[in-house]
Amino acid sequence: EKEAQKQRKKIAAERKRQKEEGRKRSSTPDAVDGRKHIEIQTEQYLEEPTDKVEENAVDTQTDPMMDRPPTPLFVPFKTGRDTETQIDDGDLFDFDFEVEPILEVLVGKTVEQAMLAAMQAAELEAMRQ
Repeated sequence: EKEAQKQRKKIAAERKRQKEEGRKRSSTPDAVDGRKHIEIQTEQYLEEPTDKVEENAVDTQTDPMMDRPPTPLFVPFKTGRDTETQIDDGDLFDFDFEVEPILEVLVGKTVEQAMLAAMQAAELEAMRQ
């Protein structure tokens, strides 16, 4: 690692020296008194100029996978008390038997109202004549 770090420092120093020489070779005239030349970036995205590249060393180690039995199905605990209801034949609602009287009333009232409406219409017709 020490050799690699020395090598990186040597490369960085060489680049810095070449950069300084590049500035000296510039064809730009010297700055007027009271002013100085500066380098600017003209790329679309600005970047911070650095000679050193950031490096991070990270190590990870995972635990060995251990065989384990399959997870059992979740069965919730019972709450409350268990009760039962016994239903014998004939205890529940018998639709055919229970609905017949209701239908008789509905049909009877409907027929009665229809007959009253027809009688009123006939009476009004008789008055007009």
